[in-house]
Amino acid sequence: MQQPSSRAIDQYRQAMPGELVDREKLVTENIGLVHHVLGKLSSYLPPNLDYEDLVQQGLMGLVEAANLYDTSKDIRFSTYAYIRVRGAIIDVLRSQGWGSRSGAVKTTLFEETFNDMSKQLGREPTMEELAEALGIDMDELQYVLSTKALPYCVSLESMGTDPKKEQLTAHDQMELEEEKNFLIETINQLTEQERLVLTLYYYEDLRLKEIASIFGVTESRISQIHREVIFKLKAKMKAKFGHIGR
Repeated sequence: MQQPSSRAIDQYRQAMPGELVDREKLVTENIGLVHHVLGKLSSYLPPNLDYEDLVQQGLMGLVEAANLYDTSKDIRFSTYAYIRVRGAIIDVLRSQGWGSRSGAVKTTLFEETFNDMSKQLGREPTMEELAEALGIDMDELQYVLSTKALPYCVSLESMGTDPKKEQLTAHDQMELEEEKNFLIETINQLTEQERLVLTLYYYEDLRLKEIASIFGVTESRISQIHREVIFKLKAKMKAKFGHIGR
């Protein structure tokens, strides 16, 4: 595991008020969260990104989490910090053009085609059938799914874990609960292999490489399964609610 540079450490110390000794301890004891988040996102990150820059941004998210953490709330710091760290890294990715509008338009077309074919066939289309209907090859389909998989992961992980959840209205909380129940129902309709990949990734918190080792296949194969499952879940959620997560 690559360790934060001295420059990154200096940055977070400068951002941390000196008198908050306990909060600085929260940061130093949870620096591993930054690498954990990056490790889980690594399969979806463009190769030209500066890893140290992402580490620094993640550390700043960790500092922010330590400064804002309210010990009176019923949420562990590691959970709260994970959300902030991930958010800081995602902000950097978006600022560099990740998740562009043109990609979003293309993905919307894919989702609509997937849902239309599901109605026509009375079942989910295979990825090969979807590619044929879109008039593209499998390489292009997989490329688009890979570039949009990370935003879906973020939305799925965020459902029910938002530290600002208590600020939602009763109506919003009811809608969120309905979305979660629909997501659970949809996940239960997946194949056993697909459900296991999701369980290991989201609940056991394993990386794709570790999951691949369990299945005895390549990491790229597990990555493909994961992004296809995420695409299907997102398409169904969007067809039902018009969005995914909050």
